[in-house]
Amino acid sequence: MRFGLCFFLLTHACQAADPLVIMLRNSPEVVRVQQPVQAIPSIIHIRDWHWVPYGYVAAELPDDAPDSVIMQAHLQHLDQVREVQNEQYHLLRRPFLKEIQTLFREGLTPDVQPAFRTASRALWKHHNALPDANQLHRHPNVLSLGVPGRLVAKHNLKDVRAADTDSTLALTNPVLEDGRLRIVPRQAIETREDHMVRQIHQTGRTCIIILGGAHDLTDNVRRICRGKLGLIVVTTTAYQRHATGR
Repeated sequence: MRFGLCFFLLTHACQAADPLVIMLRNSPEVVRVQQPVQAIPSIIHIRDWHWVPYGYVAAELPDDAPDSVIMQAHLQHLDQVREVQNEQYHLLRRPFLKEIQTLFREGLTPDVQPAFRTASRALWKHHNALPDANQLHRHPNVLSLGVPGRLVAKHNLKDVRAADTDSTLALTNPVLEDGRLRIVPRQAIETREDHMVRQIHQTGRTCIIILGGAHDLTDNVRRICRGKLGLIVVTTTAYQRHATGR
């Protein structure tokens, strides 16, 4: 009786396991995969470590911080972003994810979307890999394109779509006009996340979104899609290390 029960539970668990989730968990770049909403198709949220410009880093430091300290902090930030983007790039080139050709990029808006491919190829023209932090600080920054830009430039991706609009970006802009940082209202974040989920839901298929790791789309997917769209959240090793500090 006990053997029969164990066999039933094991068989049921194997049948219920999403093959995509299994393949993601077996990928060397990945440290954790969560599936808070089970459905097909799904959003695959790859948690991103945001690139931010020099001024954002300066705004987070004391007003009297010397330029050398700000520069050191910014170079450290660039190194962290490099590590996360390299892992994302190798993960997204794996055959089972290359089949998913629609990728939404946080921060990309519809008016910029048509020029994204051209800009990506232009900035990546002289690079075969991500430059080091010192080069990224001095030159036009390929990190600002994110992994979608790298994939487009290297002909590994066909369809990059805008996850944002000018209005959704304005809702959650953390920097005030005077350069100070502000606390973004939770409702503004929810409104922006609702827009992202609706955009993906309208495609009717599984899509990938490169989205900051602090975002949680679980409640948005459940409320808007009502069982017709799932959610898979992927944490890479470098992201986990920088987010936890170890």
